[in-house]
Amino acid sequence: MTDKVRFFFMGVICALLFVMLIAAIDTSAPNYGRFQISAWAGRFTDLSGGFGVFVVDTTSGETRLIYSRVYGKGKGRVVIDNLGRPFAASSR
Repeated sequence: MTDKVRFFFMGVICALLFVMLIAAIDTSAPNYGRFQISAWAGRFTDLSGGFGVFVVDTTSGETRLIYSRVYGKGKGRVVIDNLGRPFAASSR
């Protein structure tokens, strides 16, 4: 009987230590910085579509459309261009 009681209390102590270790983990909100970028793309028809980029200010909640382009047969044009350069995946 004493072995069972000893193992029971050892289990309780281990469980309490485990809970204390879990509680010691930092659970504060992650800091991703003030600005976040999000890209979008969509298909309008079989031959046309569009893509663009949003920037979100996490402090004020303001969202701005930075770049938007519509493509397709006869109507490929840049709608909004606040970048001042081509939107490409190059690191220039």
